[in-house]
Amino acid sequence: MPYTEALASGQIVAGPSVKTITERPWRARDFVPAATRAGMHVLRRSGYLLSDPVRWFRLIAPFDLVHMHCMPVRFLGRVPPVVVSDSAGTWWYWTAARGFSDRAVHRKLVRERRVARTVGYRHPSVRADGSAGVLLFVDAGRQLLERVGAQVEGVRRCPPGVPAPLLPSRSDGRTLAFVARGFGRKGGEVAVAVLQRLRRSYPGLRLLVAGSDQPDPAIEGVRWLGRMDRDQLYRQVYPEADVFLYPTRFDCHRWS
Repeated sequence: MPYTEALASGQIVAGPSVKTITERPWRARDFVPAATRAGMHVLRRSGYLLSDPVRWFRLIAPFDLVHMHCMPVRFLGRVPPVVVSDSAGTWWYWTAARGFSDRAVHRKLVRERRVARTVGYRHPSVRADGSAGVLLFVDAGRQLLERVGAQVEGVRRCPPGVPAPLLPSRSDGRTLAFVARGFGRKGGEVAVAVLQRLRRSYPGLRLLVAGSDQPDPAIEGVRWLGRMDRDQLYRQVYPEADVFLYPTRFDCHRWS
């Protein structure tokens, strides 16, 4: 079940804050976490910690497993088995996407780990201990965990790959594909530049762009497909493509 759906249906309840305990009848158990959240907010605003917030919530439904993907979490009450993934995500986000130096991010992650151990929240890049299984998408994630002093025993990396095709290929030998909601963040301009460069030698090449708006509908050789759901992608786009372009500037998938 997606996090937003569980939150909307009441199966997950957001943790208390100073604002909420002043707006509704509060219980004694709400005061400490609300005050702690306020203190952590001050540390983040001051730059002592990373500025991405920690989600505080209480599980109402009896979930068998919770998957944390790039989301720092503080559980209030019962804690089910947890799987943490994308441990390298925070590192690449703050360096490559946000422009912080490696040294600055390293210092903040070390501090984040100390605070996480004190407060009791789980952070994808700093809290990898016996309380949570850890899955990495890139090998560099293990190096990051070692650098910030986190336990790496039992950490596993997901094997790369894509699901088996749902339909036989309908490719014509000249079709590229680019899929992203954020055209700029995912390197859409690079994908278009690749197409334009290749078309000098292979004029018949085309590029399918799914998920993005049309920054320039007149680009020759580009077919803008607009927003599509996962089923549409697997049934309409991927079977037609010969090459999938992934020139992202934002994600943690940095390969050596």
